[in-house]
Amino acid sequence: MEPLLITPPSYRPTKLKTLPLRDQPAYRVTSNATACSLAELLAAVVGGAQQIEVAEGILARFGGDVQRIYKAHVAELASVRGVGQQTSVRIKAALALGLRLTEPTGERPVINSPADAAALVQHEMSLLEQEFLRVMCSTRATVFSISSRYITAQ
Repeated sequence: MEPLLITPPSYRPTKLKTLPLRDQPAYRVTSNATACSLAELLAAVVGGAQQIEVAEGILARFGGDVQRIYKAHVAELASVRGVGQQTSVRIKAALALGLRLTEPTGERPVINSPADAAALVQHEMSLLEQEFLRVMCSTRATVFSISSRYITAQ
């Protein structure tokens, strides 16, 4: 026999709804992005009503390691509950933009020592999972091109 009265599922407000405005990720990023935690930055990129729960889910899945998130395939990110294809692409794009901050801007870099050459590719190559051969083309110590010539099989 079925019960006459069915109890509706309990309503739990999202974490975003329970936070005062000044403690919400978007407000904190606007105020001082460098003071934000990784979860807050990720939540601001994710957006939406459940951004905090989704960001926490991503961090739990990847052990809180932003490099593992960067290396993850879009489909792997999209497999996290609450993350769709578009959100995973947005996360990958945000991390790639952050990586570009380490690249020299404007004028072409000058290489006077092996350390200068290593500094040009060190940040990006430290995130790679397989061996790459990078070729730097230069004239009179001024770099005009860096390209991948050989990539090992995984």
